[in-house]
Parts: sequence; C-alpha cells; structure tokens
Amino acid sequence: MFTQEFVKSVFDYNSETGIFIWKVRRSQSTKAGSVAGTKDSFGHIQIRIGEKQNNTRRKVCAHQLAWLYFYGEWPKFPIDHINGNPSDNRITNLRYATTSQNNSNARLYTNNSSGIKGVHFNK
Repeated sequence: MFTQEFVKSVFDYNSETGIFIWKVRRSQSTKAGSVAGTKDSFGHIQIRIGEKQNNTRRKVCAHQLAWLYFYGEWPKFPIDHINGNPSDNRITNLRYATTSQNNSNARLYTNNSSGIKGVHFNK
C-alpha cells in the first residue's frame, strides 16, 4: 500500500476543499498543477496512483487518500461521507463508520416508492 510520504510527494491536498492537485507531471494529459481524479459511477472520486513500470499502479478512492494524507495511516475501517455527497472529500466530512452507519447515510434507491429508507413493498 502507499505511504503518507509518497502521497505527499505526488499530491497537494486542500483539506478545506477536498481536492487533490498533482505536484508532478504523470503523462501527456496529466500535468503538474492539474486536479487529480475522475468520478466513478457512484460519484466517488477515483485517482490512479503508482508506477506502471514496477506494477504498483492502481485506482484508489480520493477519500481514502485524504485519510492517509491527513492522518498518516491507511483507513482500517470504511470511510463515510457525513453529508452523503461521495465527491465531497473535505477531511471534516470524512469519518470512520460501521457498515450500518454508512448504509443509513446512503441515498434512496430509485425504485423506492415510499420515500422512506428501509421500507419495502411486500405483496
């Protein structure tokens, strides 16, 4: 896994905005000073980090990188976005959470007709 030292050498992280900025040029399209990451289908920011040459390159969620950058350790438990916005990676919006807490913070399913979480239709 990545270390805080490595992440700090590659990124600047603004804890008030939750945005990662590349410190180094990684490719033709990824220049130093550009915002790191892209949104996945769930709304989380994903950042490709590591070296292609030594086979350590992988996609990592920005909220996990923020935790490592700020606290110096890889998260041991699931990280929850307190306000429910998966792309809001401000350190004040991140917390350790149980699966139950994390699920209670999730949005309603699109097929939910009652408008209440946890309620389902039973014929």
